[in-house]
Amino acid sequence: MNNQQTQFGYQDGHNLIDLTEANQDDNNEDGTEDQAMNKLLDVEEDDEGAFGKMDDVFGSKDSNSDLLLHISDSSRNFSSGSTGSSEMCIKENPNSPISSASSYNFPSPSGSSLHSANVKLDSIRPGFFTSEARLGAVPQLPYTKLEYIAPTDYTSIREKIGDVQAAVIPYYSHYSQRSSPSSTYRENLSHGKRPHFYKKLSRPRRHAPSSSSDEESPCDDSDGYYIIRRGSNFANGRFRIRKLLGQGTFGKVVKAYDKKSHAVVAIKIIKSISKYRSAARIELRVLAMLKKHDPKNIYQCIHLRECFDYRGHICIVTDMLGQSLFDFMENNKCLPFPGSHIQAFAKQILRSVAFMHDLNLIHTDLKPENILLQNDSFVRRPFCPPSVATKAISRKVLKDPKIFTIDFGAAIFDDESHARVVSTRHYRAPEIIMDTGWSFPCDIWSVGCILVELATGDTLFKTHNNVQHLAMMERVVGEPIDLSLVRDCIYNFYTANGQRRGYHSHDEECIADAFSKSTGRLRFPIVSTSKKIMNEVDQLSCIEDIIGDSVGFRFSRRMSLSDSLKHFNIPRAKQQEYTFWFWFVDLIRKMLIFDPERRITAVEALDHEWFNYGILDDGLLSLNSEIAN
Repeated sequence: MNNQQTQFGYQDGHNLIDLTEANQDDNNEDGTEDQAMNKLLDVEEDDEGAFGKMDDVFGSKDSNSDLLLHISDSSRNFSSGSTGSSEMCIKENPNSPISSASSYNFPSPSGSSLHSANVKLDSIRPGFFTSEARLGAVPQLPYTKLEYIAPTDYTSIREKIGDVQAAVIPYYSHYSQRSSPSSTYRENLSHGKRPHFYKKLSRPRRHAPSSSSDEESPCDDSDGYYIIRRGSNFANGRFRIRKLLGQGTFGKVVKAYDKKSHAVVAIKIIKSISKYRSAARIELRVLAMLKKHDPKNIYQCIHLRECFDYRGHICIVTDMLGQSLFDFMENNKCLPFPGSHIQAFAKQILRSVAFMHDLNLIHTDLKPENILLQNDSFVRRPFCPPSVATKAISRKVLKDPKIFTIDFGAAIFDDESHARVVSTRHYRAPEIIMDTGWSFPCDIWSVGCILVELATGDTLFKTHNNVQHLAMMERVVGEPIDLSLVRDCIYNFYTANGQRRGYHSHDEECIADAFSKSTGRLRFPIVSTSKKIMNEVDQLSCIEDIIGDSVGFRFSRRMSLSDSLKHFNIPRAKQQEYTFWFWFVDLIRKMLIFDPERRITAVEALDHEWFNYGILDDGLLSLNSEIAN
């Protein structure tokens, strides 16, 4: 590797702050397995993962500073403003021979991204799982004991990064030796900025043109998408495209091999249309801020490797990850994940969300498609659904439940202009549907919906109709929508004398009309409601029954844990498992509270009682077998 390292930085005044993280190629694992263990576990792996769907949102811009591509020999010395430490503390198993101290620190390896959420799997001894020092404690996955360290200085951590400049890569064709100098280079010279930051851009090599014709014009289709050809070169031959991973309104995501870093990466190629290019710049601001305050990626939000502008397309390069939770579940016959994995996912997602919220960022589009596995390899285990009296079937169980949150194309700073409608329908919070104003709590509602889906294998709210959606929410939550929320909704649409407010006068649908003006209750069903819509609502149960049917227990919102154990006659051998799911239901209840002001926050959720309890299942055993290998 060349001593000079291309770095991604953020320029503020005369200082260039290094945001570069040494890239770690996780795609070169040998994948070998012990033959005896293979026969025992019937190991099977998916060939390739998927990057997931992404959407875009447009908002205001802030130009405090610029992000530049530059050459530097300096080493990375940027410290996180939100963690305060590069070490992670895991509570010790009392039976482990590692230490007699109350905790064990896993230091972060310098110059490389952390594996398994700050815990190297090969550094954990077989059988070492975290657990509370209490009688009969059930072990837990290491991810469940990851901690979140809140920032002490919110003023500095919320200071925004300005517009991100995507370095323009000149296009070389067969018929021209080089393109004209980069406009970005000219602009920065005119502003007196040091040209050595653009060393690679201002002195392109004469022999750079590719000998192949796969990058020749035209490169766009009629809709502004870059035309993807498998095996073709990209960005003047630096990348070789391996496959198309996904396509959305914003553009396309491809899997590619980076000939410079010898890593397999994901490239989001934005449409060559002005509004999508503007949206990409907003996303780059968010990605740059996440990386600035978490350079070692402790909080597992997708990291920006670099960005560039090529033939009118802004390109965002990130690490190549595995399948999304949605794809893995879909390829697993929509069977639920093991409880231990759901708990590990929950802790990791909540840490990511807490970190974003402390940066004053709202993701707004959390869903299983936007949660990606680092490694989607799995083993097969027998599974017998509690609600079905049939013989056991086979389900895939992940070897490693490490995840990353992706797709910040819809993320917004809380103090910037909010769109009226955000979030994918099934994960949309009630305050968004009712148009009463939304903020950080809308992300928590989405997380609650995700966790229920992971536990049941089924989407919680399957609807595309606002009134039906609210009726479904009332069925699941088990109580009517808060009157305070209804009052805000009606006031938002109508004046005191019953006149429609001007800014809502042309709305095709007025959600306030779905509520009784006298009682404040949701008017559902009404005469025009179809039988199909009514049946879909009637088939839904309360959250206690939905989760209970999936895990094979009964729960009541009116009973404490001790009363539930007695009332439902839970046998002693099942009481630890029941306790695990009891507290899971309790956390979901707190996430699905109608009033956003009373809904649990990400930091509060991280301290919930559920995370103190483990469960013995095949998710725990699959990681244990992986460590043993």
